[in-house]
Amino acid sequence: MQQRLILLIGMVAALLLSTACDAGMPARETPNAGRAGRVLLWHTWRGEATNTLNTMLALYQEINPDVEVISIGIEAADVVNRFEESSKGGLGPDLLLVDAGVVHELAQRNLLRDLTPLDLSAYLASATRMVATDAEIFAIPFAAHTEVLYYNRELVQTPPTTIAELMQHVAAGKTFAQSAHFVDSYWGVGAYDGGIVDSRGRLLFGLGGFTNWLDFLATARVLPGFRLDTDREALQQAFIDGQVAYFVADSALIPDLLAAMGPEKVGVALLPSGPNGGIARPFLRTDAFAFSRVTSDREFTLALDLASFLSGAQNQLFMATQRLGRAPVNSQVRLTPSLPADTLTVARQTRTAEPVLFANQSLWKDLNAGALGFFDSYRQVSQGILTPAQMVAQGLAAFSSQYAMQPRVTDPADLCPVQPGAITIWHTLSIGEAQVFSVLARQFEEICPGSAIEVVQKDDNEIAGLFAEEARQGGGPDLLFESSRWLAPLADEGLLLDLTERVSPRFLQQFVPNTVEAMRYRGRLYGVPESIVVLALFYNRAAVNEPPIDVQQLAQSVSATRRAVLPVGFFWAYWGMNPFGGFAFDSYSGKVLETAGLVAWLQALQRVDPVPGMELTFDFGAAEDAFAFEEAAYLVSGPWSLPRLRESIGSENFGVAPLPNGPVGPGSPMLQVRGSMINANASSLDVDLALAFSYFINLPENQERLLSTESHVTASVTIDLTGHPNLDSFREQAKSAANVVENSNHAILEKLGDQLYHDVLIEGADPTIAVPLFVEAVEAATADP
Repeated sequence: MQQRLILLIGMVAALLLSTACDAGMPARETPNAGRAGRVLLWHTWRGEATNTLNTMLALYQEINPDVEVISIGIEAADVVNRFEESSKGGLGPDLLLVDAGVVHELAQRNLLRDLTPLDLSAYLASATRMVATDAEIFAIPFAAHTEVLYYNRELVQTPPTTIAELMQHVAAGKTFAQSAHFVDSYWGVGAYDGGIVDSRGRLLFGLGGFTNWLDFLATARVLPGFRLDTDREALQQAFIDGQVAYFVADSALIPDLLAAMGPEKVGVALLPSGPNGGIARPFLRTDAFAFSRVTSDREFTLALDLASFLSGAQNQLFMATQRLGRAPVNSQVRLTPSLPADTLTVARQTRTAEPVLFANQSLWKDLNAGALGFFDSYRQVSQGILTPAQMVAQGLAAFSSQYAMQPRVTDPADLCPVQPGAITIWHTLSIGEAQVFSVLARQFEEICPGSAIEVVQKDDNEIAGLFAEEARQGGGPDLLFESSRWLAPLADEGLLLDLTERVSPRFLQQFVPNTVEAMRYRGRLYGVPESIVVLALFYNRAAVNEPPIDVQQLAQSVSATRRAVLPVGFFWAYWGMNPFGGFAFDSYSGKVLETAGLVAWLQALQRVDPVPGMELTFDFGAAEDAFAFEEAAYLVSGPWSLPRLRESIGSENFGVAPLPNGPVGPGSPMLQVRGSMINANASSLDVDLALAFSYFINLPENQERLLSTESHVTASVTIDLTGHPNLDSFREQAKSAANVVENSNHAILEKLGDQLYHDVLIEGADPTIAVPLFVEAVEAATADP
């Protein structure tokens, strides 16, 4: 009775405050205007949701005393068959409150009344598109729910807003629980700016975002504190029992969690965003009112009046106050801060959720039933059985053969700027890469008539200085196709164009996320990634059957006749610091934030240095020579060594693997990325042309041409490197590489770091003493004058 009184008062107040609330709603008569009869309602709600529904139904009957409403709860798994059976006999309910998927199933069986031309403009378009087509309307949307991030308030003060922050929390000991089922974990595809299919039926899951999310899950599943499981109930119970701090699940679970844990413990937050700011897009679930086609016109009129009453703004607002984990879909409901915080969170999350359109429901049903093995292969990726690339390739082929659906592709001509122009590009590519690059420039000119691209090769040691010198005078090339190592100092001087608002995250989804981050400075994007330059482990196949997994195994595998020649110094040996406990430096402030890994790594190098066959050298040239002359079995180097080693010992005689793990993580070298940086002096016309060419060289067919040089490591995850295992190892290494900001403070760090390595490995200094002195020297040298 108290709930009905609250609802009645709320409705009266809402009507007094805004007579416009019913605008766009299906028209209904004034209460008690001759309305009489019976309405039989079947619904699939349960628990507290049923109680709230019954409260609203009771109020309807108080307003309409001559209308009898009979409400019956039906198990969701049974509702379709029971409704079909009852309809055959001309019986059954007049009105159904069911999920949009059930609406589609019943409509396909021709069991529902078409509501056209009912006006649904008052409802969220995303919900409406789940129960209607352009020509037919099969239900009235009522409520929406979707996945949210639950957190235990006793374990967490502030929930993460990004996936990066989430992983920091996991690393700090907060356990995260996520169902491995496709529907439950799909939200991350949107966070990585990906999708499955667009509104024209073109496949999107081969464009990179889907692959990057799968790769994240495959990597994260083995981390302590990241619980990925197919048992939804076990995950929910673990959250209730306080075993996990974070739990992703349907917002409709809110009443159950509140009852099990108490309202003081249950927090509800938006799902975290992705590396390029992509908004999480879980699947939208919509509950809607559908009408039996076998009811009489009088019964239909009563049922429509009841549905209009329940889905009106006042009842939707009342439902929002009840903490059901369901959000109103009537767009005329004002969602103010006075509503429960979890309801507002659910409402916000449903606004970014992805609807399964009515037209795509048949395909969705097939996939849920196991078609193409798509959902199963998704689960296999999360379990490490398939790689993301394998799953995507299999999925694209299967959709093409079974449903004639094709991936969305970019026509090169669509990249041409509106007005042709002429630009100059500087680069330091190797001979083979430079030849392909020039061919691509000529091809672009043919595709975009009137455009002219001058490609100029510069010396690697001079290009950054020459660019800066000319750019300071208002000149220089329009596009610098170079390493990210130069990005920070050039951006610091204002010599590079800020591309943050010019380059779409949807375009950036194709790249390894780390590579995009490498093109940022102070949170702004100054370059378009193209290829990867990172250290990895070379090994001689004749001397080594399988590369070592960790540093300990590497040390155990060497001997006087099977040598490991490892270049050292701050850059060359950086890869060992994070896996031995972590190293952190704030390049902006000049402060050293973490040194545990640096100390432990230097101590480890001191221990292995005397081992027969283990040679640490400050002379990279000598290290590469030893491997090229087959005097060493192991070498740490980058893709720049590939041409020489292919020529000296043959590509079939060496392999490349990710750097060995340490006690707490994988090898993590500095990441450097080659890409397009645009001169801040470039005209708007030249900027358009430079960006167009940057997009052009990243087209899959052009990346394949660069790949043919066998020295070019694409930054795009859309390119299958199965046939190029050495290049694939470099790309895999990039995923665990360290993003460093190589500005002037970092240059000081690196210079003093080289001296530190010399003092420890040559002079025998104690790392526990030398590292604090190093930190003191760095912070003194980088302090503001």
